[in-house]
Amino acid sequence: MHTYDLAEAWRREILQEGVARSVIDIYEARFDVMPTDLRAIVESTHDEDTLRDWLRLAGTRDANEVAAAIRGDQTR
Repeated sequence: MHTYDLAEAWRREILQEGVARSVIDIYEARFDVMPTDLRAIVESTHDEDTLRDWLRLAGTRDANEVAAAIRGDQTR
């Protein structure tokens, strides 16, 4: 792997971690502590588009809808 590829992979990982942290922060600002199972799912998700979808939901939907989306119980 070239230096650029390593740097790009690192950048993507940091971005994903930041978006995941934002999902948790917004959820907790609106609804109180995020349930442990939801936090584990968010923290283990590496798909940036999925994380961004959850971020939008955490800022606009109710806690049950957010939880269902993260748990995969409904179509996003």
